[in-house]
Amino acid sequence: LLPNITNVLSSKRIKDLATSYLGKNAIPDRILLNRSESSNKPITSWHIDNFLESKRALKFFLYLSDSDKDTGAFSYIPGCRDIQQLVNKRAKTYDDLRRNMWSIDQNLEHWKQEAVLQKKKGNKKISAQITNHLQSITKHVNSDLDSDDYYTVSAKKGSLIIFDPVGFHRGGRIIEGERYIIRAHYLPFSLKRAISSKNELSIFVKRNMIKFKSKLKGESIYI
Repeated sequence: LLPNITNVLSSKRIKDLATSYLGKNAIPDRILLNRSESSNKPITSWHIDNFLESKRALKFFLYLSDSDKDTGAFSYIPGCRDIQQLVNKRAKTYDDLRRNMWSIDQNLEHWKQEAVLQKKKGNKKISAQITNHLQSITKHVNSDLDSDDYYTVSAKKGSLIIFDPVGFHRGGRIIEGERYIIRAHYLPFSLKRAISSKNELSIFVKRNMIKFKSKLKGESIYI
């Protein structure tokens, strides 16, 4: 099963999608199996992902079981990424970035501050866009599960959902049964990340050497 999953997530089609969005050095960063059981609470609360060496990413959910609003369906609120990127630019350290995303209430408070800041800068249109989207999101998240159909994505076994995790998302509530998914990320593999540890540097060098040798041979390789 694992080799097949790896082949899917490392295929040319997926690689081309990731590199077009993240840049030519985008690589699969991690592949995890998640099993979730029935509960009266959602699988995860509303949140935004953050990464130490990158402020951009693509996330992949490969479903190994059917999932709908009664079996932990994925929910995503569109239109958040650009606003969140504005908020993240004010973060001076990784700890600041994490605090920006600590909880949805705290995160939305940063949005309010961003709307005020943009208005002071004279960017009234951006300020109004943030405020309008903020009101819509607040209304939805405060309704808990009542309006989840609006943002919920049902998926059959074998489906692949791809999304930018710098946007509010969560796993829904499982009323009965279980949910099995493979969770993976693509991240830019920058030189800054490469020099963060000996292991990362080794991966960076080996990967680029393989690509260089393949290019000399006139071959195209996806790693």
